[in-house]
Amino acid sequence: DGAILGRGGLGLPNLPGTTPPDPTNPDPTKPEPDPREARCQNELGAAWGPLRRVTHEEYDNSVGALLRTTLRPSSAFPAQARSNGFTTGSAQQTVGELQAEAYFDAAELIAADVVKNVPVLLQCDVATVGQAECGRRFVTRFVTAAFRRPLTTDEAASYQALMTTATTQLGFTGALETVVFAVLQSPHFLYHVELGPEVVPGVRKLDGASVAAR
Repeated sequence: DGAILGRGGLGLPNLPGTTPPDPTNPDPTKPEPDPREARCQNELGAAWGPLRRVTHEEYDNSVGALLRTTLRPSSAFPAQARSNGFTTGSAQQTVGELQAEAYFDAAELIAADVVKNVPVLLQCDVATVGQAECGRRFVTRFVTAAFRRPLTTDEAASYQALMTTATTQLGFTGALETVVFAVLQSPHFLYHVELGPEVVPGVRKLDGASVAAR
């Protein structure tokens, strides 16, 4: 007992303050691996990431920053459910019929209001750049900011197509109103959608945009 196998198979006693060689760490000059580090490397330890709906305050602040409006539409929203004093719990943030109608009405109200001052909304000189290019720039800037992340190729094409079609049918101002109305009802605006590259099936690593939007 208390001996290790030395050179030539001789049984040598353990010296005070030493331990038998670790087969997983053959170089005695290097520190033994920290088991906690091994667990981090071998196990993802991924946490459940529920979709969290924006709070009423976040909604008002977001539309104010995005569209330079002073409207506070959440004052007409149903009361927020609270859990332990907080309004950010995903389990309590269900969207019932009343809340869905409130989002629809708010989007309609805001869209109609912001197109009253198209130059402020666009931040683009139509006389110099042209309606089509100003519209394209607005869609890219507004939808990207509203979704809190870069747009996918399909999303960018879809909203640009909406702008083009609505311009033909409703005119330029009507198209701007339509895009704003649509985006403010998108789940990518109404929820904090945190997605990044898939590490393993069913597990994703948060990307920079998702972390920054928290």
